[in-house]
Amino acid sequence: MKIFVCAALAASIVGSSSGIAGATAVHRHRALTSGTWAPTGTLALSPLSAIEMGTLAASTPIHLVIGLKGNLAAANAAIRQMYAPGSAAYHQFLTPAQFTADFAPTQASVTAVESYLSSLGMKNINVTPNRVLVQADTTAAVASNAFDTSIHTFSQLGVPQYANVTPAMVPASLAGIVQSVGGLSSFKMSTYARKAPAAVQARLRRHGRHRENFAEMRRALAVHRADTTAPPEDCNNIAGAEGLSGLPDTPTPFCYPAVFTTNYYRLAYDDEGNPTGANTAVADVTEGAVTGPNSLAAIASDMYEMDYLEGLPQTSFIVENVTSLGPPSSDTSGQPEWDIDTQAAVGLAGGVKSMTAYNINALSLSALPAAVSQYATDDNVPVLNLSIGACEALWYAEGEMTTTDFILAETVLQGQTVTVASGDTGSFCPIPDDPEANGIPAGVPDIGYPASSPYATAVGGTSLLVSATNGAYDTEISWYSGDGGISLFEQMSPWQGAMEANTLTEGFAVGNRMVPDIAMAADPNTGLDTIISGVPTAYGGTSLAAPLSEGIYARLQSRHGNKLGNATPNYYAIYQSQGGGLADGIFGPVGNDPFPSGATPAIIGGFHDIFAGDNGFYQALPGYDLNTGMGSMDIGQLFVDFGS
Repeated sequence: MKIFVCAALAASIVGSSSGIAGATAVHRHRALTSGTWAPTGTLALSPLSAIEMGTLAASTPIHLVIGLKGNLAAANAAIRQMYAPGSAAYHQFLTPAQFTADFAPTQASVTAVESYLSSLGMKNINVTPNRVLVQADTTAAVASNAFDTSIHTFSQLGVPQYANVTPAMVPASLAGIVQSVGGLSSFKMSTYARKAPAAVQARLRRHGRHRENFAEMRRALAVHRADTTAPPEDCNNIAGAEGLSGLPDTPTPFCYPAVFTTNYYRLAYDDEGNPTGANTAVADVTEGAVTGPNSLAAIASDMYEMDYLEGLPQTSFIVENVTSLGPPSSDTSGQPEWDIDTQAAVGLAGGVKSMTAYNINALSLSALPAAVSQYATDDNVPVLNLSIGACEALWYAEGEMTTTDFILAETVLQGQTVTVASGDTGSFCPIPDDPEANGIPAGVPDIGYPASSPYATAVGGTSLLVSATNGAYDTEISWYSGDGGISLFEQMSPWQGAMEANTLTEGFAVGNRMVPDIAMAADPNTGLDTIISGVPTAYGGTSLAAPLSEGIYARLQSRHGNKLGNATPNYYAIYQSQGGGLADGIFGPVGNDPFPSGATPAIIGGFHDIFAGDNGFYQALPGYDLNTGMGSMDIGQLFVDFGS
């Protein structure tokens, strides 16, 4: 699942004040001077290294997801007050109805757009309850005419694609109403699951706790539960980390590679018998068939088996198809991704109230705002995970970034949290690569979206090393493929902006969003023993890191009656209260020793301060950095810091 357009887009957007270039700018100028059309946020797309094949067939079905402009500035002001201790609005979370009344597009705007689409014969017109999205079914010919654009087809390394090659416009009567016109291109989001190398898989089959004989497997698990000093499965007991650059010398032998069950991750991340997530519902955005082999039904079965093996109660699994997008797809290729997401979140939580799959029918960019909108409207699940994304330059060019940001802002105002995998291509925008690779540092400097949204909790990646003696936390380094960097388009959140910035060291751009916020295990060599259709398979990627963090925050929410609100401002507030700040490479975070004895990182505000490794452009340093953010989560310390 690739994005083939990012490098060209980033170069053209950054290099042109209009965000478009050449003939596209001429087209927009012609439309504006005619007085007939008005611009939207959806720009022209120019696929990288593609062969143009002509105009898209007129009869091609198109599902439009049109984003309307809400009052994002007012929503931002409300967020600042809602998460400012001492404010009268502090933690006074909104209901969906309150959000819609205060910030959503007006009903008159919705009616105007509906009338326009209906006048052109579009079908199945529907509006989300928050009035942000208007969806409709039509054809390529009608869509091109409706938005004064031209949709062309391309061959991208043999893969057929289509995209609007001129900006999407709206009639002048709709000027200022429509933010984006989704559905005019076929570009997809990526998933971030990465299969561990064959040698690790082979050792897992020989030595891992999951075996073909389930009776033997369960007896082995009972032994592991009783032996609290056992290292994780398949521990090599090596006394050094050959091949892991930047790791400080340490006299303690540790495990690398090592395949972790969720119980072993809990041990490594310092779960000291803390409360579980039993009172908190969690969710994940999925894409795929609902029934049959390798479907969501199989994912539920795998999660039930994980529950049993890890000694957890059977998790209630709920499928919420995002029906406004159309019927579910028959795709089953994403099963490993959804298995990782569900098992990592539920396992690290030590059990949850329920797991809901918000199931979209395609990994299109325009499908994500519809899924998040349904999640926000339901408003009954405190934490949602997204292990999907694409280069933020593509989201910006399609106009989907602002539309999705507005819906994510709704979740923040409602006290919900959305964890997002930062991506697996280091500090670069991905270009076509091997889908089984850990990440290719190639392309242009860029980061992924929705991780770059200031309303999301972006989770980067680490390589986790534990003691070969007892499996306890030893150290972590930055995983070289974990995405991190500075947004080209997004503004910094108020809680991130409060950190003391040194703009001279790693090129921090004052006022721009920095990614990630935190990090967790992502290296496939220290990955999760995932049950996939009943078969144990080791997987990593930031698709693992993000749900690990989701499960931990679910535990904190359960302990506090699901009243903590959005995770990110809480994390930064605690981090900064204990001296955490931006890395400066010399002094480290204020009030903390930047180089603790040995290789074990200091804990600042509940986070291991990781200071070794890099992801291409950016080096992990003491304090916040563009590799691991504030660091990885220490469960026991977070419970202490969050208080009672």
